[in-house]
Amino acid sequence: MIQFPIIQDKLFFEMTPLLPTTEYDDPSTSFHPYALARFSEIQGTGIQTEVYNFVELPETTDSEDYLQSDDLVAVSFDLNPGKGPLVTVVCNSGNRSQLFCDGKVVGDFPCVRKKGEDERGMYWYIQFTLTPEDLRKYWGIGTLSGTPVIRANVFKTKAGAPHRHFGAIAPYVHAYELFSRENLQDLPVIRM
Repeated sequence: MIQFPIIQDKLFFEMTPLLPTTEYDDPSTSFHPYALARFSEIQGTGIQTEVYNFVELPETTDSEDYLQSDDLVAVSFDLNPGKGPLVTVVCNSGNRSQLFCDGKVVGDFPCVRKKGEDERGMYWYIQFTLTPEDLRKYWGIGTLSGTPVIRANVFKTKAGAPHRHFGAIAPYVHAYELFSRENLQDLPVIRM
Protein backbone atom coordinates (compact mmCIF):
# COMPACT_ATOMS: atom_id res chain seq x y z
CA MET A 1 0.00 0.00 0.00
CA ILE A 2 1.28 3.46 -0.93
CA GLN A 3 1.29 5.92 1.96
CA PHE A 4 1.73 9.68 2.00
CA PRO A 5 4.33 10.70 4.63
CA ILE A 6 4.62 13.87 6.67
CA ILE A 7 8.24 14.45 7.63
CA GLN A 8 9.85 16.96 9.98
CA ASP A 9 12.77 18.06 7.90
CA LYS A 10 14.18 18.04 4.34
CA LEU A 11 16.98 15.76 5.51
CA PHE A 12 14.46 12.92 5.84
CA PHE A 13 13.08 13.39 2.31
CA GLU A 14 15.74 11.11 0.80
CA MET A 15 14.56 8.38 3.17
CA THR A 16 11.01 8.38 1.83
CA PRO A 17 10.33 5.52 -0.58
CA LEU A 18 10.81 5.79 -4.34
CA LEU A 19 7.66 4.42 -5.97
CA PRO A 20 7.96 2.83 -9.44
CA THR A 21 5.50 3.17 -12.29
CA THR A 22 4.12 -0.34 -12.47
CA GLU A 23 0.65 0.26 -13.90
CA TYR A 24 0.72 0.55 -17.73
CA ASP A 25 -2.21 0.87 -20.13
CA ASP A 26 -1.19 -1.93 -22.46
CA PRO A 27 0.96 -4.64 -20.88
CA SER A 28 1.47 -6.29 -24.28
CA THR A 29 3.52 -3.41 -25.71
CA SER A 30 7.24 -3.35 -25.18
CA PHE A 31 7.64 0.34 -24.29
CA HIS A 32 7.07 0.85 -20.58
CA PRO A 33 9.56 3.51 -19.48
CA TYR A 34 10.81 3.15 -15.95
CA ALA A 35 10.00 6.06 -13.65
CA LEU A 36 10.33 6.52 -9.91
CA ALA A 37 8.46 9.07 -7.78
CA ARG A 38 8.63 10.23 -4.20
CA PHE A 39 6.52 12.79 -2.36
CA SER A 40 5.87 13.94 1.17
CA GLU A 41 4.84 16.96 3.15
CA ILE A 42 7.85 18.61 4.76
CA GLN A 43 6.60 20.54 7.77
CA GLY A 44 6.69 24.27 7.14
CA THR A 45 7.73 23.80 3.48
CA GLY A 46 4.74 22.12 1.81
CA ILE A 47 4.45 19.06 -0.38
CA GLN A 48 7.65 18.19 -2.22
CA THR A 49 7.58 15.85 -5.21
CA GLU A 50 10.41 14.30 -7.25
CA VAL A 51 10.11 12.10 -10.32
CA TYR A 52 12.98 10.30 -12.11
CA ASN A 53 12.19 9.28 -15.71
CA PHE A 54 14.48 6.75 -17.33
CA VAL A 55 13.94 7.77 -20.95
CA GLU A 56 17.28 8.43 -22.62
CA LEU A 57 15.99 10.79 -25.34
CA PRO A 58 12.72 12.32 -24.12
CA GLU A 59 10.61 13.70 -26.94
CA THR A 60 9.91 17.39 -26.37
CA THR A 61 8.49 19.98 -28.74
CA ASP A 62 7.77 23.69 -28.60
CA SER A 63 4.18 22.93 -29.54
CA GLU A 64 1.31 24.61 -27.73
CA ASP A 65 -0.28 21.17 -27.79
CA TYR A 66 2.56 19.65 -25.76
CA LEU A 67 0.11 17.52 -23.74
CA GLN A 68 -0.51 15.47 -26.89
CA SER A 69 3.06 15.31 -28.22
CA ASP A 70 5.68 15.36 -25.44
CA ASP A 71 7.10 12.93 -22.90
CA LEU A 72 5.37 14.09 -19.71
CA VAL A 73 5.14 13.61 -15.99
CA ALA A 74 1.88 14.54 -14.28
CA VAL A 75 1.20 14.50 -10.56
CA SER A 76 -2.39 14.87 -9.37
CA PHE A 77 -3.57 15.67 -5.85
CA ASP A 78 -6.94 15.91 -4.15
CA LEU A 79 -5.89 16.76 -0.61
CA ASN A 80 -9.40 17.26 0.73
CA PRO A 81 -11.38 14.52 -1.05
CA GLY A 82 -14.85 15.60 -2.03
CA LYS A 83 -14.33 19.16 -0.78
CA GLY A 84 -11.69 20.62 -3.04
CA PRO A 85 -10.31 20.70 -6.55
CA LEU A 86 -8.14 18.23 -8.39
CA VAL A 87 -4.76 19.94 -8.80
CA THR A 88 -2.37 18.52 -11.39
CA VAL A 89 1.18 19.64 -12.15
CA VAL A 90 2.31 18.62 -15.66
CA CYS A 91 5.99 18.86 -16.69
CA ASN A 92 7.97 17.89 -19.75
CA SER A 93 11.74 17.48 -19.89
CA GLY A 94 12.10 20.87 -21.59
CA ASN A 95 10.69 24.23 -20.53
CA ARG A 96 7.04 23.40 -19.91
CA SER A 97 5.62 23.12 -16.43
CA GLN A 98 2.02 24.08 -15.72
CA LEU A 99 -0.48 23.78 -12.90
CA PHE A 100 -4.05 22.74 -13.73
CA CYS A 101 -7.06 23.05 -11.42
CA ASP A 102 -9.91 20.68 -12.33
CA GLY A 103 -8.37 20.32 -15.80
CA LYS A 104 -8.08 24.05 -16.54
CA VAL A 105 -4.69 25.75 -16.87
CA VAL A 106 -3.95 28.05 -13.94
CA GLY A 107 -0.53 29.00 -15.32
CA ASP A 108 3.12 28.15 -15.42
CA PHE A 109 4.44 26.46 -12.29
CA PRO A 110 8.04 26.43 -11.00
CA CYS A 111 9.69 23.09 -11.55
CA VAL A 112 13.37 22.13 -11.26
CA ARG A 113 14.62 19.92 -14.11
CA LYS A 114 17.87 18.01 -14.31
CA LYS A 115 19.40 15.24 -16.38
CA GLY A 116 21.67 12.54 -15.06
CA GLU A 117 22.77 8.97 -15.10
CA ASP A 118 23.00 6.28 -12.45
CA GLU A 119 23.20 2.48 -12.33
CA ARG A 120 19.70 2.26 -13.86
CA GLY A 121 20.60 4.40 -16.88
CA MET A 122 20.06 7.92 -18.23
CA TYR A 123 17.21 9.91 -16.69
CA TRP A 124 15.51 13.28 -16.62
CA TYR A 125 14.29 14.51 -13.28
CA ILE A 126 11.71 17.00 -12.06
CA GLN A 127 11.12 18.46 -8.62
CA PHE A 128 8.42 20.85 -7.46
CA THR A 129 6.81 22.02 -4.23
CA LEU A 130 3.21 22.88 -3.42
CA THR A 131 3.74 25.47 -0.67
CA PRO A 132 1.54 25.91 2.41
CA GLU A 133 0.11 28.95 0.59
CA ASP A 134 -0.84 26.69 -2.36
CA LEU A 135 -2.49 24.24 0.05
CA ARG A 136 -4.54 27.05 1.61
CA LYS A 137 -5.45 28.50 -1.78
CA TYR A 138 -6.75 25.24 -3.27
CA TRP A 139 -7.88 23.19 -0.26
CA GLY A 140 -8.22 25.61 2.64
CA ILE A 141 -5.54 23.81 4.69
CA GLY A 142 -1.91 24.74 5.41
CA THR A 143 -0.80 21.22 6.33
CA LEU A 144 -1.93 17.61 6.04
CA SER A 145 -1.45 17.11 9.75
CA GLY A 146 -4.74 15.68 11.04
CA THR A 147 -5.82 14.57 7.55
CA PRO A 148 -6.36 10.78 7.53
CA VAL A 149 -6.28 10.21 3.74
CA ILE A 150 -5.63 12.07 0.50
CA ARG A 151 -6.13 11.03 -3.11
CA ALA A 152 -3.20 11.19 -5.55
CA ASN A 153 -1.34 9.51 -8.40
CA VAL A 154 1.81 10.07 -10.46
CA PHE A 155 1.73 9.48 -14.22
CA LYS A 156 4.44 8.97 -16.85
CA THR A 157 2.90 9.44 -20.27
CA LYS A 158 3.26 10.25 -23.93
CA ALA A 159 0.03 10.46 -25.89
CA GLY A 160 1.56 10.70 -29.36
CA ALA A 161 3.49 8.23 -31.48
CA PRO A 162 6.18 6.99 -31.44
CA HIS A 163 6.65 5.54 -27.95
CA ARG A 164 3.05 6.07 -26.85
CA HIS A 165 2.55 5.00 -23.22
CA PHE A 166 0.60 5.74 -20.05
CA GLY A 167 1.91 4.50 -16.73
CA ALA A 168 1.29 5.29 -13.08
CA ILE A 169 2.50 4.40 -9.60
CA ALA A 170 -1.02 3.29 -8.56
CA PRO A 171 -4.00 1.78 -10.42
CA TYR A 172 -6.11 4.11 -12.54
CA VAL A 173 -9.32 3.86 -14.58
CA HIS A 174 -8.84 6.06 -17.69
CA ALA A 175 -5.54 5.91 -19.60
CA TYR A 176 -4.34 9.21 -21.13
CA GLU A 177 -6.74 11.26 -18.99
CA LEU A 178 -4.51 13.34 -16.75
CA PHE A 179 -7.39 15.22 -15.11
CA SER A 180 -9.71 12.39 -14.11
CA ARG A 181 -10.52 12.04 -10.41
CA GLU A 182 -11.16 8.34 -11.08
CA ASN A 183 -7.43 7.95 -11.77
CA LEU A 184 -6.53 8.81 -8.17
CA GLN A 185 -6.02 6.37 -5.32
CA ASP A 186 -6.57 6.78 -1.58
CA LEU A 187 -3.24 7.27 0.23
CA PRO A 188 -3.23 7.13 4.03
CA VAL A 189 -1.32 10.06 5.55
CA ILE A 190 1.34 8.94 8.02
CA ARG A 191 3.91 10.70 10.21
CA MET A 192 7.49 9.55 9.81
